[in-house]
Amino acid sequence: RGEKVPTAALLERPVPDRHRLPPFGRRRHRWRGQEELLEEDGAVGHDEASSPGEDTRRGPLLDLLSSILPGDVRLELASTCLGQVRLLAQQILGEDAAVVVQGSFAQGLALKGSDLDVAVIAGDAARAAARVSTKASSGPPASRPAG
Repeated sequence: RGEKVPTAALLERPVPDRHRLPPFGRRRHRWRGQEELLEEDGAVGHDEASSPGEDTRRGPLLDLLSSILPGDVRLELASTCLGQVRLLAQQILGEDAAVVVQGSFAQGLALKGSDLDVAVIAGDAARAAARVSTKASSGPPASRPAG
């Protein structure tokens, strides 16, 4: 317990296989290419996406992500829905009405079950908000010249 072990003895200990580096030129992990990702979305057929002898197994992380992230169809549906809400808001509140996406879709963190959170801003309120932000950015009233 109190003995000092020489550094050379520490370096000579056997290293478990899981800590060894792979042989030169070989990697432990293989990153999936764009073609493989397109194949999963159904955009490219299996024959076009992978070459013979290529490993097409799915990893657990990819399985998890594909099970919780919205697909292209869901994102397209959300975009269509947003366009319809924008059109209805402009018909009801006037051409100046704006629809702002909020929540997980706005942050890019939407999952499969996420709802589409929007805020509808009426035309007069949008113009008033723009005036307030312009006044706030111009500085305090004391620093502006009188006039």
